[in-house]
Amino acid sequence: MLLFGCLLHFGMAHTQVLNMDRVSAPGDSAKKWSVSLQANTDYNSEKAIFDWDTQIDITRYLPGHHILVTKFSNTFTNTSGGNLQNAGYVHLRFRDNDTRRFNPEYFTQFQWDDLRGMKNRYLTGCNLRMMLKEGKQMDIYLGLGLMYEWEKWNFNGVSPDKLPPIHPDFIRTGLFKINQYVKISAKIFKTSEFTFTNFIQTRPDKYLKYPRVASFLQWNVPISKKVSVNLSFESIYDALPVVPIKNFYFNYKTGFTIAI
Repeated sequence: MLLFGCLLHFGMAHTQVLNMDRVSAPGDSAKKWSVSLQANTDYNSEKAIFDWDTQIDITRYLPGHHILVTKFSNTFTNTSGGNLQNAGYVHLRFRDNDTRRFNPEYFTQFQWDDLRGMKNRYLTGCNLRMMLKEGKQMDIYLGLGLMYEWEKWNFNGVSPDKLPPIHPDFIRTGLFKINQYVKISAKIFKTSEFTFTNFIQTRPDKYLKYPRVASFLQWNVPISKKVSVNLSFESIYDALPVVPIKNFYFNYKTGFTIAI
């Protein structure tokens, strides 16, 4: 039934891997909206430069214990004294608000990353989300599902020594992929929260041994009821990139979040 639902959903609807939310049930049961703004400085290992990154998270709490999550992220890079928009994504997801041990979640995402050569990437699909543990000190969730992914790449991010002498202007792909993740959130020092999320996405065919593996670490330290400081580390390993760019890169971010 889950697979059938996924296939139906394909007709709808800063990394190469699906971005996750850190949404939990609000303390006020009457709350309908949750909005937060995040600003970060971002060190990008791909180009060894510092970026300025902004993010908006909007959550709508729906009747029947469901939520609709929207995330928007945009990164600006300072080059030669000018600002160049180089990366970003828009992510939308609908799921149960973790009131059941097993529930489906549906998602779609559009993104771009000019510095790496990703002109655009669009994906849509669904997961079966499994609650392994939920408590005041620690939450553990697993997800397993299927998605379809469209990508368009150019060779702007390829180093000169790896650039093929003859190549097309663009490479386009359209692939089914298995999507699986684990998410662990834990309270430390009573008030601050540590979140770890790891994704593995791979093709369900002979290329199963060439996954994309992404890890996200974030430490949120509240300094008031509405403002918190966040430190985060993101990495991705792509065993078989669409174009010959680096297999591994990472971002380190430090910034703050304001809840509205």
